[in-house]
Amino acid sequence: MRYTLFLFFGALLIVGCKDFGMNSRSVVEEFKSEGEYALPNQVNVSWWEGGTNGQNLNKMSVSSLSREKVEKLYQLLEEYSSKKKTEYVAFLSKKKEKSNGKVKFKYRYFKLKPHQKDLEAARGEKTFYYHIYVDPADNEIYQILAVIIPNTEEQIASVKEWGGKLNGNSSGRNSSNSKNKILTCTYEETLSWEPLCGCFSIGTVEVCAPADDAIDDGGSGGTGGGCYYSGGDCDEAPYNPPGGSHDDPDQEVCPTGQVEDADGNCIDGEVPCVGNPVKNPRIAEQTNSGIEGGRFGNTRNRPKPHLGIDIKNDVGSPFFSMYSGTVVSTGHDPEELGYWVTVQISVDGEYYTIQYNHLKKNGRPGKNTQVNPGDVIGIQGLSGNLERAIFKDYTDDPHTHIVARKRISNGWNLEDDYSDEINPEQIITTKFDNNGNPVAGTDC
Repeated sequence: MRYTLFLFFGALLIVGCKDFGMNSRSVVEEFKSEGEYALPNQVNVSWWEGGTNGQNLNKMSVSSLSREKVEKLYQLLEEYSSKKKTEYVAFLSKKKEKSNGKVKFKYRYFKLKPHQKDLEAARGEKTFYYHIYVDPADNEIYQILAVIIPNTEEQIASVKEWGGKLNGNSSGRNSSNSKNKILTCTYEETLSWEPLCGCFSIGTVEVCAPADDAIDDGGSGGTGGGCYYSGGDCDEAPYNPPGGSHDDPDQEVCPTGQVEDADGNCIDGEVPCVGNPVKNPRIAEQTNSGIEGGRFGNTRNRPKPHLGIDIKNDVGSPFFSMYSGTVVSTGHDPEELGYWVTVQISVDGEYYTIQYNHLKKNGRPGKNTQVNPGDVIGIQGLSGNLERAIFKDYTDDPHTHIVARKRISNGWNLEDDYSDEINPEQIITTKFDNNGNPVAGTDC
């Protein structure tokens, strides 16, 4: 069916697609990062048409999609495109269940930079593509990917690949729900003319339980952190609220001066700028080697050099994700690193993993969690060898030990395709001089 669709689509390329300006009032007034519905600011109206033409209310498919919802999805893209002054954009909505039992959707917005050859081949024509994921256990949407891309087969293939990676390439597989009942996945794709943009749209509905292994090791393109766009580059506009999430539709925001951890608890803390793990970071001192002992490469009068940077933080205070990314692993090393979280990110087109160590057990996001700059990645603890180091007076400063590695080959294996440890100061926003003091104008 997909190959037939592509042939049909190719025959339609001779039809020009108009610029997608909107005269109607936009459906969004601000770009929220979180909400209780699959789309920001949506009213509680069903995504599915029912009771007409003999349709089965339990059949979740492209043909039963509400036109109102499809239009609002497109309008959201168009609004973001207009605000960011960029033609090609993407939107990702993903359900997230918190430890307190509440369900929220995380929203992410991307500016796409398609390959030049595809821009030239498309000659200004565009495609509106959307992929909607439905859990057959409850017939509820748990994820949406929507994009506006150049109208070429290569671009369409790239977003199909992106859609597949978001749920572990699950199309056509079997799955199971929480009651271990085997569920057969269904997949439907339809090509149609979209009057709103004056272009063709490809709508896909996949009914399949969420895959546990989805978004495991960063995909094969884009900038990581949920963007797996192999048709070019992908930039995410960071969401960086001052002191907590202020756009929760339930208004259950943390008080000023507090932030929400991964378990949904409000704790004292202030969100830093993008690229910093805490506000106005400082290097933790070692008793015998001073500030230099907390920096990368210092031997501390030992045979093995220090392969990270130690950033001071009070016990119980939050530590923040520096960039957008995906949590690729969590764990516990009782002898050295303690409780840790590793996040895969991209900075200026280069891929890295950042590991945060000496955290508390609780308050850490789980594997495959997508994080934004300013999201709490963990809570400062004394795990691993840190408590022993303070007891033996090697240091007086509780801190998080940050380890960075850079992707150096085409694969995504965390062991084989990343370098040995590099200096994390390369990608921390606050810069430090030769004496370890912050450089003027870089604190934030």
